[in-house]
Amino acid sequence: MSMTTDRAPAPNQPASPSAAGWGSPRSSGRKGERLPARPRERKPALAALAVLLILGGALASMSLVLRSSDTVAAIGIATQVPRGQRIPLEALRQVQVARDGVAYVPWSQREAVASYYAATVLVPGSLLSARQVSRTGAVGTGQVVVGLALKPGQYPAGDPNGRPLAVGDTVKVYEVVTSGSSANQGGTPGRLLVAAARVYDLQGVSGQSIGESTRQVSIVVNDSAAGAVAQAASNGNVALVLVPRAG
Repeated sequence: MSMTTDRAPAPNQPASPSAAGWGSPRSSGRKGERLPARPRERKPALAALAVLLILGGALASMSLVLRSSDTVAAIGIATQVPRGQRIPLEALRQVQVARDGVAYVPWSQREAVASYYAATVLVPGSLLSARQVSRTGAVGTGQVVVGLALKPGQYPAGDPNGRPLAVGDTVKVYEVVTSGSSANQGGTPGRLLVAAARVYDLQGVSGQSIGESTRQVSIVVNDSAAGAVAQAASNGNVALVLVPRAG
């Protein structure tokens, strides 16, 4: 009768691989084995926010493009211009305004506007409208309009560029002595009556005149100078000198 007995391994004999747990996937003794990666957490809220931001930027860009096609270049006021004063070109600036729903003067007309006068006080930062511009300018407080009947030689034909005397021009008013007068035998220079008068109206333009060669010129002067100008004009001893135009 045979009997089989299990013998324990000798103290110096290594245990079998299965017994020691070698080859087990959970064993951390082998070099190069890594623990399973933790699944990445999904954040749908952040993804939705990113999509909304992209769509918002696209809509904003489209809105700017559409708005640019609905605007037009207009004349704005850069510096203040008093009422009744000629509007200088440097007082104007270009601004963008809505094409419809607002009164404006196109920027392309800035050169023409610079030859007109302010009908009201033009305030910096405001938009210029047609009703704020006057062809002849307003007569301010303390000013009067004086009419002069002038013959050739008493008024300038025009400026060096060939532009004739026009409404809105600035002139100096002198009291002169006629060549036949004894007071002028010593070549006495004319006396300045007004340093800066404004031409308010002209008659006799384009060949139409009063009499043969007389031109009716109305000028705006301060009330304090009106008497001296009217006295000199009644004696035929007044002459106008054109002040050079800006630009």
